[in-house]
Amino acid sequence: SGFGSRVSSLEGLPDCVERITLPGGMYVHVTQREFNGDNPSLPYDVAFNHMDRLYFAEHPEYEFDDSRKVIARFRQANCASVFVPVRHRGGEQL
Repeated sequence: SGFGSRVSSLEGLPDCVERITLPGGMYVHVTQREFNGDNPSLPYDVAFNHMDRLYFAEHPEYEFDDSRKVIARFRQANCASVFVPVRHRGGEQL
């Protein structure tokens, strides 16, 4: 799972552990190699401003799925990954 650990049951988890259920569907994973001084906003810039050129131009059968949210995964206060929701242009969910 790109979003963290999957669990079969939330029973018995301490109250300090956040519980979140994510919607299903297909996501494009945008990530960057992390070096000292990386700008953590770069994956966001790709996700919101460059997907047409970097992904959809090569995959015209898919489009941004605006019924779901872009999801960010953080690692040590930097944005390590962004997951962009996409759907097949025919309307079917894969």
